Amino acid sequence: MPTVCRIEDVSPGGAFLSPRLDAADGAVAVLEIPELLIRAEVRIVRSTPAGSGVEFLKDGIGAIVAGWVQGRSSATDLPSPGGA
Repeated sequence: MPTVCRIEDVSPGGAFLSPRLDAADGAVAVLEIPELLIRAEVRIVRSTPAGSGVEFLKDGIGAIVAGWVQGRSSATDLPSPGGA
């Protein structure tokens, strides 16, 4: 079952999600954003008590997500990466 997380920051290469994801650094997961019809593979690159940094594994996804986030709010709720 997906867990709701929040995009705290996003760039073309990755994003910072909170709360911290329940998966080890280096794990590959799927980030689903239903509003964009996106299922993007991400790699967890770092975890802190505040959350997890993920790297988008397909070029262009970060730009799409960043544009969507900018059009909504500074922080957006969405399901966390599944499969991790």
